Amino acid sequence: MFGALGIWVMSFGLITWPVVALRMAAILTTLAVVILVYKAIEAPNRPYRRTEVWIMLRESLDLPDVMLQKLISEALADIFRRYSIYGATLASGLWITAGVLWLLGAGATIEYSAW
Repeated sequence: MFGALGIWVMSFGLITWPVVALRMAAILTTLAVVILVYKAIEAPNRPYRRTEVWIMLRESLDLPDVMLQKLISEALADIFRRYSIYGATLASGLWITAGVLWLLGAGATIEYSAW
């Protein structure tokens, strides 16, 4: 969510150039998707004792280490994959919207009228 907030703030800063703002949001969202896919691939190799899940649940779980490693790493990989799909869908929408606005010529600037 912090990444999404950063992308939104940067896009809002470029709101006077809508196509540039949409392209920048699409690029950053695509980068976030790549990072999430990488984290999903690396999740099974990450020691479960170095995860936030373990920090929150360590006193309530009494399972063998092998089972804990498998459960926690599979859950993390599944969550990373799920959110990478959500991000890819959002990035596709941003790319399409930016492309349509660019083709329509609506991306130059937004002119503000003088008071």
